[in-house]
Amino acid sequence: MTTIEPIKLLIVDDSLMVVDALKQLFKESKSIEIIGICSDGSEVLSFVQRNRTDVIFMDIKMKRMDGFTAIREIKDYDSKIKIIGFSLISHRLFINKVINMGADGFISKYEADKELMLQELDRVMSL
Repeated sequence: MTTIEPIKLLIVDDSLMVVDALKQLFKESKSIEIIGICSDGSEVLSFVQRNRTDVIFMDIKMKRMDGFTAIREIKDYDSKIKIIGFSLISHRLFINKVINMGADGFISKYEADKELMLQELDRVMSL
């Protein structure tokens, strides 16, 4: 019998409330393992260099290093890591910029619920 390894998920967000909500959302999932939390884009590259990471939920607006810059750094390091942009800003031009920077998907924090998050995770894992 083969066991399927859970998706290794890194959460990058400077809001503790958002991080806690995402942890609660996925805590009972057997197919997703939260492997770490980064509060700023400047922490992400060193984290993925030390830890196998399948998917990153990446906040875009952060203080020291924004998600745009972090997405580029991650994709330059390992283009196989899937990145889902995650932001309160959800107008078309902003989403297009997130995707053009290299993100594999985008979810608005206003619309995020467990089902949508799981659908987007499945979608980007199949790319």
